[in-house]
Amino acid sequence: MEQPLHRAPTRRCRNFSAQDAESRLRKGTAFVAVRADGKLLLRTRPSTGLLGAMSEVPTSEWTHDYDEARARAAAPKFRRKIAWRRMPGVVTHVFTHFPLELTVFAGVVARGTRPPAGARWVALAGIGGEALPSVMRKVVAHALAQAQEPKTNGKKFPNGKKLPNGKRKP
Repeated sequence: MEQPLHRAPTRRCRNFSAQDAESRLRKGTAFVAVRADGKLLLRTRPSTGLLGAMSEVPTSEWTHDYDEARARAAAPKFRRKIAWRRMPGVVTHVFTHFPLELTVFAGVVARGTRPPAGARWVALAGIGGEALPSVMRKVVAHALAQAQEPKTNGKKFPNGKKLPNGKRKP
């Protein structure tokens, strides 16, 4: 007897209410660092778990008991202090088992700045080839769209760079 290619689920799907979603909500902070020569700081997530081995901008832990001051301590460390600027609003994303809200901080570092341990610089124009999950693409687009004139060490984001969605920055 042939086995079916697909079996029906043995458990019923549960409809989650808004209250369930609120109780499962996780929050965190994402740090978008751009070098003056148009490169974005990325790192690779651990190979196991959610979004395993994919690229991401540095983030804090995604937790139920989010504390922004504690989350800011997870910011990447550079030799020179970076003036992180909090972007207005949040980036939201829904995974199958929890919703996520990320507060975004952006900053600019000097050309030639070395990446922190475990991170790397990637040209903004080349991030289409990176294994960036959609939540991280949203974070990068949000930071670049909001940071038209960031007040970070007197530097500006590089002009004319493409956003992850292919649009040009105004």
